[in-house]
Parts: sequence; structure tokens; C-alpha cells
Amino acid sequence: MFEGMEQEFLRVFVSESREMIDDVEPMLIKIHSDTTETGEIDSDTVNAIFRLFHSMKGSAGSLGLNNIASLTHKAETLLDVFRGGKAEFELGLAGSFLDMIERDSNDNGKEAERKILEEELGLAIDLVTRSSERSAAAKAAATATSVVADESDINRQFIEEANEFFDLAEKILIELEKPPDNPERLIRELFRSCHSFKGNCGFLALADLSKLSHKTESVLEAFCKPGLEFAPEHVMTMLMVVDSLRQGANDFTQGGKGTVEGLEMMLDLLGQIERGIAPFRDSPKLGEILVEDGKVSEEQLNLALEKQKTPIGKILVDMGAVDNSTVEKALEKQTSQMAVGKTTRRTDIRVDLARLDELVNLIGELVIAESMVTKNPDLQGLALENFDKSVHHLRRVASNLQDVAMSIRMVPLSATFQKLVRVVHDLALKKNRKIKLNLVGEETEIDKTMTEQIADPLLHMVRNSVDHGIEDPEERVRNGKSETGNLTIEARYEGGEVWIIVSDDGKGLDRVRILEKAQEKGLVRGDPGTLRDEDVFAFIFEPGFSTSAQVSEISGRGVGMDVVKKNIEKLKGRITVRSKPGLGTSIYLQIPLTLAIIDGMLIRVGDSCYTIPLLAIRESIRAEAGSITGTPDKSELVRVREELIPVVRLYKLHNKKPQYSELHEGILVIVEDQGRKIALFVDEILGQQQTVVKGLSPYLANVHGVSGCTILGDGSVSLILDTGGLIDKASTMMETTS
Repeated sequence: MFEGMEQEFLRVFVSESREMIDDVEPMLIKIHSDTTETGEIDSDTVNAIFRLFHSMKGSAGSLGLNNIASLTHKAETLLDVFRGGKAEFELGLAGSFLDMIERDSNDNGKEAERKILEEELGLAIDLVTRSSERSAAAKAAATATSVVADESDINRQFIEEANEFFDLAEKILIELEKPPDNPERLIRELFRSCHSFKGNCGFLALADLSKLSHKTESVLEAFCKPGLEFAPEHVMTMLMVVDSLRQGANDFTQGGKGTVEGLEMMLDLLGQIERGIAPFRDSPKLGEILVEDGKVSEEQLNLALEKQKTPIGKILVDMGAVDNSTVEKALEKQTSQMAVGKTTRRTDIRVDLARLDELVNLIGELVIAESMVTKNPDLQGLALENFDKSVHHLRRVASNLQDVAMSIRMVPLSATFQKLVRVVHDLALKKNRKIKLNLVGEETEIDKTMTEQIADPLLHMVRNSVDHGIEDPEERVRNGKSETGNLTIEARYEGGEVWIIVSDDGKGLDRVRILEKAQEKGLVRGDPGTLRDEDVFAFIFEPGFSTSAQVSEISGRGVGMDVVKKNIEKLKGRITVRSKPGLGTSIYLQIPLTLAIIDGMLIRVGDSCYTIPLLAIRESIRAEAGSITGTPDKSELVRVREELIPVVRLYKLHNKKPQYSELHEGILVIVEDQGRKIALFVDEILGQQQTVVKGLSPYLANVHGVSGCTILGDGSVSLILDTGGLIDKASTMMETTS
């Protein structure tokens, strides 16, 4: 029974195959029209049809849809030898097969019709082959021209799909090392992906990659049957094979022929695995069938299940309960009973990211245009009831459109996290450490444009945790810990941000050593004894900062961490470190949910307008004279429900002339970040509005306390305040004057 992932694969196959048929039909009509009118066939069209059929054939075969696989294979053969003859292929039957899959979960029952159509295709192949022999040279030249013209797009698609296969293979293989509850499902998923990769390699005539992926596919196919144990040594070998395939694909991208170094050795390693697999590859389902048929008793089956390390069929034969032929018949019956759950047709499309970015930009401009219309000064003071209703409707439509566009841009962090699984696995082996990687919140979504920019920071942090954070097993045991260290990568939503936390239960950061190194480099100003732990740990992000006596080939605590900070700051995010000696270290990445549109509160200071992200605001108050407290260092604090909050006069930070200078005359906007609060002193709150975030000019670089700007309804520019940066700056000013 196909379940879970298999059912999802079938749904995707049906959806994609219908799209292929929709694409192929007009191409076939074009071929028929061309051969009728001019006798010439567009080789580009033939190649396009061939690729579609090849893809459908591979997918159908891996899903056990034999009628579709056989039919598309025959059609693919015809297209492969097409050289100027006239032949037509009707796709109606293939379409009916897909209808059956959706309704009945298989493509059985159309064998007779399939055979008739295959005979017609066979006659067409004979006709075309004879015709092609007379003009092989001319057609070969035309095909070569077509391949050159199409080469760039094909190569790009090949590399994209190859990288997806490599990432999936590493993820599944490392899961198999545990082992998981249902290894057969994972192996079957990997087999299908390898099958598609092999087909792509064959289409591009990449000999080494085709040989190695074909052998890999054979090994995986052997393991697809339940009851076989995918041992750790198998995992290591398969990971080596994936590395070799990746190296060959990289060679192809650099203009080579996809040469795989050490090909024969890899093939021999796979051959050793294949030769060691028992001939009976079956599952507990086989045992149930044998009991139902009265071939074995339940007691015999239960005894066999206790010896599950080898296949049940082989166990029962060794027990003398059944013979080989009986097991073979039961296996055939088991295969025929496999069915797939019903699927619902759904259309999926791929959209170029550049077009999606353009759509989001246009929606941003729509939001600005809506604001410029609704807040037009010419309309101020006018009672326009119908206009107000229309404005309300326009605002709702624009908001819904924005939400849809944003959701399209959002992608889960699972792919980014999964790439780190292999990294941790290999580094742990290299350092001879036992590490358990925990991934939490993989379903958390962030803007697509951010995923690539956080990949390197995460890689640096993970390497540092493995190399310098988590101790050797012997040291951990001496310190009363388990010999297996824990490394956790977690993602979660916090307000309008996404927090990504990399934490380990290692030895933690050495505050004293870091502070000494910072003093040596002249990074400490003032009394070092007054620095908080967060301030001391922040030194590791300084360029070239490292406390390691020797530079590790993997990392050094602090080496490369300046890159981490720079990448996060490019995203208008923040990074903080928390650590306790002997207990471990946690690094927090706080990045905005999206870089496009936010809800903001518009405030005024003098003749300038600023925007504060709405999710950072806790409340707004008018301070009474008695609630203001001065300090000896001339700082100001406001008492809010028994809590003293530092006051920041925004006009002083930006050299503006305010309307009010007395705190009880203006408004205090209390903002919060990571539990820290400040009260921003402003002249007036103008109201809430959706804000399209625009980046600052490169000439301004990173302005501390400012995350970007936006265009207001009257065409003026408003700076968007970075509340976290403002709080950091306020804390520094208070510590400097104290």
C-alpha cells in the first residue's frame, strides 16, 4: 500500500503529466502540419516532445504504472529515430490512463488498448527508420544545431535538478543511519529521485554519471523491498557515491564531460553491496499473505518476525515452513495487492523568481499609490461618504493582494536546515565526536530572497559549535555529561521577525579569554568590569578575532564570525550570543519576516516624519511631570507602572528642531526588543499605515538605528526606525556617560 509520501508523489505525477500532455498535443499537431505542408520537421519540437515523454516514462516506471511506462517508452523510441518521416501519435489513451489513476489509484485494465497502440507505434517506427536511413547525415546536422541552441536551458535545468537530488540523497542517507521507523519508504523515495537523475544524465550523454547513477539505482532497487537492513557501512558508501556524483556534475558545469574521478572504485563498492543482498527481499505483508493462504501458521510467522534482521521469505524457507516457489507466488500476490490512495488533481506551476519580485514591487507601488490617493491633501476636510466606501474597498483588495503575494514568496526553512545535516555528520566523524542534531521549526517560512543569505552564517555557526563548542566524548563524561553532544537548530516566529537559534550543550564561551583577547586588540573602551556578558561575547564578531591557540582546519571560535554578522546586518537583522560555562552556547539570529511591506506607526519630530514597526511598539503615553526621573549622568527615566524606562529624545539623535522640548508636552512611544525597552520622545503620532520598505542608498551604508525608508502619500520620504539598533545605541550612550 502506497501511503503518505508515495501518495503525494502520485498526485504530483498526475498533475505534471497532464501538463506535459497539454504541452505535447500542440507540438504533435505542429509536426503533422509541417510534414504535410513542407515535408520538414522542426527538430527543436521533436527534442522537446522527447524530453517530456522521457520524464513521464521515468516517473511512471518508478511508481509502478506499467501501462503508461510501456506506452511512453514506445513513443520515446519513435521520437528517437524520427528523421523526416510522417507519423502521428494520439495522446487520448495516455490521458485516459491518467484519469484512471486519479479514480482508481492505478493504470490497470488497459493492457489490450495499450498493446494495439504500441503495434501502431511499432509500424510507425519501421516506416520512419527506413525513411531516416536515406537522410541520416542531413538530419544529424539539424539535430546537432538544435541541441546547441537548446543546450543552455537544458544544462541549467539539469544542474538544478541534480542539486535537488544530491541534497535529498544526503538527507535520506543520514536518516537511514539511525535507523528510522520506516526505512523502506525513504529508500523508495531515494530510488525514484536517483532514477530521474539517471535519465537526465543519459539524455545529456554523460557516460560516467550515467554508469554510476545506474549502479546506484540498482542497489537502491534491491533495498526497496521491506525486510532488508540498510547498515551504517552502506550509508557511508552511498554518501561517498553521492559525493562522486556531485563532483561529476560540477565537472559538467565547468565545461567538462561529467567525468567522475575514481569511477571504477565506486562501481566496485556498489557491486559489493549488491552481491551481499539476500535473494529474498520482502516484508511482513508477505507473511500475512502466506498465513491467509494457509501455507504457514501464525506461530511460524511470529517466530520469523522475531528474526526480522533477514527477510521473512528467507526465514520461512530456512525453517522448512514453505519452499522457494511458494514464496515467489506470494511475492507476486503481494505486488498485485499494492494500491495507491485516491488523488485529487491540482495544477502546480513554476514561476521565475525575478517575475515574482517584479510582482511584489508592483504591489508595493500599489500600496503607495493607494496611500497617495486616500491621503491626498486636496481631499482634507471634505465629507465624501461614497468615496470613503470606495477607499475602504480598495484598501481591503490591496491588502489581500499583498498577503497573497507575500505568501508566494515565503518558503520553509526545511531545505536550508537539511543541508546542515550532512555537514554535522561529516564534521562529527572528522573530530571523532558523537553529536545528535536536532532540527526544530523546519516548517517556519521566510522570504525566498533571504534563504541564500542565511546559509553561510548558519554554516559558520554550526562548524564552530562542532569544532570548539561540543567536547570530546571522554571530556563530556568526565564533566558528568552524556558522551553524545546535542546541537539544536531552531526557527520560530517572534512578532514580526523570524528567530533562528543555533545552540549546543558544550563547554560554552570563555568570557575571561575573550575579554583578554579584546583588550590585546584594543577593542575595549572604559572599565572592562562593567561590560555585560552580551557585550563581551559580541567581540567574537570582530574581523580576525579568535581565541584559539591554533587555527583549526574546520573553524576557530570567532574566525569567519564577522561574515556572519555582516550577512545578517544586510538583512536588517541582529545577532546576539548567550553562553554559560560548562552548559553551552546559543546564538540568536533575528531577521525580519519579509523585506517588502510592514505595518508601521507614523510619528512626527519637528518637520520630519519617521516610521516605527508596529510590532515593536508596546504603548504610547503622555508623561506627567512627576513620572520623570533624572540621573547624575544626565540620563532621563520615565516611570511606567513601577518600571523605570530610559528616555531617548529622537530629535537629538537626528539633529532636528522639535516642536516640544519638555517631556510632558510631547508623546513617549515605548518600544521593546528582546525584553529591553526605551521610550522615544516624539512630537506627534500621525497614525498607522502599511509601509513599503525601500533600501537606503549605498552611499549611506548602514545607518545605525535606521533600517530603511518609505515613500509617504504626499511623496515625501520617511525613515524606518530600527528599534533594536536604537536600544543598543541608547544603552551604549548610558554606559559611556556613567
